[in-house]
Amino acid sequence: MPISVDSPDLRNTLTRMHYRSAVLSRAAIAFVIIATAVQAGCVHVVGPTHSELAKAALPPLIPAREFFANAAERWGYRVSPDGEKLVWIATHRGKPMIHFRHLPDGPVQRIPADKPVYGVRWARDSRRLVVFQDVTGEENYHVVVADTHTPRQPPRDLTPFPGVTVWRHQILRDDPAHILIRMNRRERSLMDLHRLNIVTGELVLVAENPGAVVNWLTDRSGRIIARIRRLPGGDWLLERPAQASGRWRTLIPGDRDDRFEAWWHPPGDAFLWAVSNRGRDKTAVVRFDLATGIEEVVFAYPEVDVEGIWVDEAGYRLINAWGRPDYLDVVYFDRPLGDDLRRFQPREPANSFASSADDSLQMMTVRVEREVTGVSHYLLDRRTRETTLLAESPIARYRESLSVSRPIVYTARDGLRIHGYLTVPRGTGGANLPLVLNVHGGPWYRDRWGYRATDQFLANRGYAVLSVNYRGSTGYGRAFEQASRRE
Repeated sequence: MPISVDSPDLRNTLTRMHYRSAVLSRAAIAFVIIATAVQAGCVHVVGPTHSELAKAALPPLIPAREFFANAAERWGYRVSPDGEKLVWIATHRGKPMIHFRHLPDGPVQRIPADKPVYGVRWARDSRRLVVFQDVTGEENYHVVVADTHTPRQPPRDLTPFPGVTVWRHQILRDDPAHILIRMNRRERSLMDLHRLNIVTGELVLVAENPGAVVNWLTDRSGRIIARIRRLPGGDWLLERPAQASGRWRTLIPGDRDDRFEAWWHPPGDAFLWAVSNRGRDKTAVVRFDLATGIEEVVFAYPEVDVEGIWVDEAGYRLINAWGRPDYLDVVYFDRPLGDDLRRFQPREPANSFASSADDSLQMMTVRVEREVTGVSHYLLDRRTRETTLLAESPIARYRESLSVSRPIVYTARDGLRIHGYLTVPRGTGGANLPLVLNVHGGPWYRDRWGYRATDQFLANRGYAVLSVNYRGSTGYGRAFEQASRRE
């Protein structure tokens, strides 16, 4: 049996008395759990011994392996662009590997891989699978391509260059044989833009990085329409190519705290859908004019940032936007699609959104996350309105033993409102409990509500868990993020 977090050594590390919390980073908590288990060897699970828990009606203890090393977990479901295939990742012989099948009910096929696979994308031909894989364990990612027509053949590494890392830039809608990648093969400190043929492996340089370009904006055929260049000190410029001279002209400037993220790839030069906080505290959905640089605000939350948007690449239509005032909030601009997807939102709080869609937006995978059941994956056929459960987290069978996490807010000494999430062990009243303060890294990051294995593991052992989006965290506007400076 795995070791309990209530073993004497670990208990002394985490908490010693009422109201005292062990302030540990997320990585440190995981390290303590794993390291203590390794040091103690295979031991029996023991119940909590804290005095306040002696009479609590705690649920049965769940073994640690159910939270952290469950081989039955499946994830990453994605439907192909033509809507005829489904791919996902599942563990086989101790390694995450690619699985796929033809819809609606074809046999499951598995693609062999020497290295674990954690994420996969469909190529535009709905035949090949594109994986960005750390093939050496040194965080140098390569482009690895698998072919569903020859599933017994291992994926091919198309960028087998030692010491080189590759980032995905764009899977080209109008050119199924090619993708755009950024790669530091020429100069390790710079990422150049390349066009890669995923059938032949041919690699062509598209744009050489002069030394300060952090990203290029390309249309759906791969043509460069703009670039973002970083200036000394952190400010940046959005530049467009001046066709006649071959030079670049500045369209808009931005300072180091300005966020500007264009979504997907426009079919022309008229406008971009973007998320931006230029000239305002909170990020908003904007329609950005590529000729004038003027932003038209389309949607914004009053208290939090817009985190992202979904744009239909075929018609470049804005589908939805989302943020997290406390729980996930999704606003749909495509009302019929929103009505179909809201069917997956249960009465209790849950994170529910489409995780992939075919070109027609008729066949979709939907991801639903609850704190007491983990993640469930569904297939939705909007034409027939048929819904199929694809997978449910193995932890869901312990739903009666998992704990509820609630958003909280408090006022700091200087009047700043601070948000976070509190998980109280099931079977307790919540008072006088040992508490673990689970601190996110960054500080330019934020905690989000949902199922979190570490929090549930600790709560199952009788610990309350508090996650705080302290000043400097993202998601609550520019002023909140800057409030951590010199603090």
